[in-house]
Amino acid sequence: MANEWIGGVGVLLGAITTGIFSIVTRKNQFEEEKEKMLLESNIALNKEKLYKLSSHKEELFNLLQNLSFGFSTTQNYRMEQAGASFKEYDMHYEKMNQFVLRAELLAHLYFPEVFEEVKKVCELTNLIWGQQQNYFGYAKEMNLNRQEILNNIVRDSSDLQRKCSLIMNKLSSSNF
Repeated sequence: MANEWIGGVGVLLGAITTGIFSIVTRKNQFEEEKEKMLLESNIALNKEKLYKLSSHKEELFNLLQNLSFGFSTTQNYRMEQAGASFKEYDMHYEKMNQFVLRAELLAHLYFPEVFEEVKKVCELTNLIWGQQQNYFGYAKEMNLNRQEILNNIVRDSSDLQRKCSLIMNKLSSSNF
């Protein structure tokens, strides 16, 4: 009977050991699976963030291109040759101002590294708008020196284009 008792205890200990080993193995598998799912979830989130950031970078780049052209001397010349009125230039500025506001927002939220530079571009657009208001409207009415105003527009438009190009180059060569 002692042998049976020892055999029974041995079987019982074997079952308990197997049960404990099974529980530990399942717990480890569960933890590994949980960690794997968390890692996959983080990878998916990072991919989504990179995609959104890339989309915002492309949008900011496009806005800067539109601003650069919208306030260029070429655009100014085309508007003058088309006989643009004061009101038509104001409508053009309003459209450009929407680009300015969106560019500033994107830079502020997603690209703080270029925010101050974008802000300077935005300030230049307001300066150029005022000069073009003088050129297209007030200069005629108030007998102002249109050539001097035009020289200021050319200077500031060139500065705006240079600033836009520098920001676009930063965006292109960066890993934001």
